[in-house]
Amino acid sequence: MLSMEIDTDASCTLMSEMTYESTYPCNDRPLITQLKDRVQTYTKECVLMLGEIIVTVSHNGRVKKLPLSIVKGSGPTLLGRDWLEMLKQNWSEVNMLRHMSCDHLLAQYDELFQEGLGQLKGVTAMLRVDKEITPRFYKARPVPYALYSKFSTEIE
Repeated sequence: MLSMEIDTDASCTLMSEMTYESTYPCNDRPLITQLKDRVQTYTKECVLMLGEIIVTVSHNGRVKKLPLSIVKGSGPTLLGRDWLEMLKQNWSEVNMLRHMSCDHLLAQYDELFQEGLGQLKGVTAMLRVDKEITPRFYKARPVPYALYSKFSTEIE
């Protein structure tokens, strides 16, 4: 069983090199084939791709052979839109596993909520705006859902 984060903003499903090496034993690793595709983060940083493997994925009684991109370094395994389209996830069954109550956050960061903090007294601030500058509107970037679910993968 391999834990993956569902990332509706990722175009492809990714696994880090570190996770690849720890998931598959040295003598029984699937062959990584080279990719011509380039992948970048939402901030336009290039992601160094090592290549792609084909894995057998079983989920909700369905079995499929799907591509899994291997990226340099470490990081979470992301289930992207390519797999989401193929696996037909039942969204009513997906739950966020990490849940924090407000009370828990208040207790964890109690020093931020003590009396007297957050107030600046006796200081006057002035904001000057150049009248020659034309205001610009920037549309907000859509924020993808970041969910956590479990899927099992097997070597082909």
